Amino acid sequence: MILTFTATELTSLLINVRLEKISKSKDLEISFLLDEEKFILDSQEEQKDRKEMILSATINGKSKFLESLSQNHKTKRIAVRFLQEVDEIVGADLEKYGPFKTEDIATIPYENAQALIAKNAATKVRLED
Repeated sequence: MILTFTATELTSLLINVRLEKISKSKDLEISFLLDEEKFILDSQEEQKDRKEMILSATINGKSKFLESLSQNHKTKRIAVRFLQEVDEIVGADLEKYGPFKTEDIATIPYENAQALIAKNAATKVRLED
């Protein structure tokens, strides 16, 4: 048990050190990265792009674009697994979902999923689940 815990800690430390080194590198050679590292870098690049998009739209007064972005995000569907029974709900997209039984898996709007997750009524389904 102690050996497994130590191996887990060492693996986590190794990954964190590599990612920190990668993020600080000025001459990054993508071909030398593991696929898992590329996966993380892709999400960081996407976050940077999103931040720049919001900043640009805000500075340039593109309120319609920001409203559209907000609505798309609220209604973007994500997969959840229900931890308890949930009656039918009206989604952020005004569609009806449910009712759901414990252990049901469904894709529902992000905003609704977040509310159910906060109440411990559901959990996000990830690829590795």
